[in-house]
Amino acid sequence: MSIPTKLTTFMDDHHIHYTALYHAQTSTALSSAVKVDCGQKQMAKVLILEIDGKNTMCVLPSNEKLHMGILKEELGARKVKMFSENDLEEKFDDCEIGAMPAFGNLYNMNTYVSTHFQKDQAIYFNAGTHSDTVRMPYSEFIDNTEATVANFSVLANEYEDYKGRYYWY
Repeated sequence: MSIPTKLTTFMDDHHIHYTALYHAQTSTALSSAVKVDCGQKQMAKVLILEIDGKNTMCVLPSNEKLHMGILKEELGARKVKMFSENDLEEKFDDCEIGAMPAFGNLYNMNTYVSTHFQKDQAIYFNAGTHSDTVRMPYSEFIDNTEATVANFSVLANEYEDYKGRYYWY
């Protein structure tokens, strides 16, 4: 499998400045950050949720965890559930499971991006496989994903501060 054609076509058609990076296969966004030599805060991980009945993509730094309590409060959501692996296979049939690109608009879903990305730097994300990563300027990423910037994640090492009070993914 390679980078989905719909992603490369979209980026090329919109004149997005990006670099496709190939690396040894990884199983986590944190591992990918090491392989492409970028900061953990620059490497995105993508989580797919159903929020109040709508398919939604949440993009957060690889060193953070989704905070369900904050997410619900921030979005005014009542019901949030994670996609199952079967749902992911169906919705992202051009991607390896867990390597979805951070462009929810290409998959007809709302996209929320964590406020914790460093806006003056590049953002990196899996590009459909566990060995392909895309790097692009954060500003171009925001402009072309129709994403809403929101607060919904916390540093993974702050887990203990919230343990027992919220759900984590």
